[in-house]
Order: sequence, then structure tokens, then C-alpha cells
Amino acid sequence: MKVQIDLKIIFLCIVYLILNQLELYLLFIVFITIHEIMHALVGIICGFKPASMEIMPFGLSLTFYSFSSANAKKKIITYLAGPISNIILAIIFIGVSNKYNTNDEIIVYSIYTNILLGIFNLLPILPLDGGKILKEILKKIYGNKKSYSLISFIGKVTLAILTLFYSIFILKFKNIGVVVILMYLWYLKIKEDKKINRLIKLYDCIEKNFD
Repeated sequence: MKVQIDLKIIFLCIVYLILNQLELYLLFIVFITIHEIMHALVGIICGFKPASMEIMPFGLSLTFYSFSSANAKKKIITYLAGPISNIILAIIFIGVSNKYNTNDEIIVYSIYTNILLGIFNLLPILPLDGGKILKEILKKIYGNKKSYSLISFIGKVTLAILTLFYSIFILKFKNIGVVVILMYLWYLKIKEDKKINRLIKLYDCIEKNFD
């Protein structure tokens, strides 16, 4: 399996060190890593073979061989594995907090981080899990070309609403760390939209050739 490391991780470590949030950032990386490991385990159980893994600033990105042509149900199950693992972890930490009657900062952070990771990854934005799940559903209903156009539009609207919500959050709590996450999400969205535009042009060419 091919492994790649995004060097922007070093930059973000420096940023969060300056913001005095390095420990929280590293803990976030641990939970998103668990998230991706669950994708991998469920994918392997569903019969997929891991092809590559990219270690990115806000987690890991895993790809499988022959995944694009695989059964949609198996792909959706694989996509759901990550967010579900975060919800389970949140429940475990809530149980620990209640059992020992503690409000330890790490435990509280672990609860909220896993809840947010679970919900956040289910947003209908590519390349998040929710966007991938929605893409599979739309492809079944509308076919490839229209589904990509729809998911791109839905992702833009969702991200715009999220940006508005985050802007209010940033103004109220003065948390610059949230700005970094938002900027990175826009970067991923723009990068993904470029791929979508290339695919739509390809489908247009295919349609013209068959006309």
C-alpha cells in the first residue's frame, strides 16, 4: 500500500503551537485516525483492498482498488463506518465521565470532538463522507453527470451556511483555530470541484460522440 504525507501538517503544528492548542490538535488527529482505520477495516470486510493512504493536516485519506466500480451499498457502508466510530467513541467517553463523575478537560474535549467529527463528516460536502454517500444515492437516481452537478451545488450551499455559522462562532469565542479548519475545508471543496468539472466535461464529450 502506497503511503503519502502532506507536509502542511508541519505548518499546522506550528500554527496550533503558537495558538497554544497543539495538544488538542494532536488529540484531534488521533480520533480522525481511528475514524479512517474504521473505514479501512469495514472496507476490507466488504471485500475492498487498500490501495493508498495519505496523511493529511486534518486526518488520513484512504483509497481502495476498484472502489469506484464497486457495489453502491458496500461503499455507503464503508463511508458510514468512520462517523459511526466517532459517535461510539463519544458515547464511551460520556460513560467514563458519568461513571467517574469527572469533567476532565481531555475527556470533555474527546466527547465534543468525536460528536463534531461524526456530524461534520456526514455533511453533504465532497470529499467528506456525507458528500460521498449523497453522491452514491444521487447517481442511482439521476446518473453520473447530473449527480455530480447536484452534489457540487449542494456542497457549495452547505459550506456557505457552515461559513456563516463559523463566522458567528469565531466572533463570539475568538477561536482562530476554527478559521484554519474552515479555510482548509474550502481548499478541499475547490480542489474537489475541479475534479467534478473535469468529469462533467468528460461526460459531455461522451454524450456528443454518441449523438
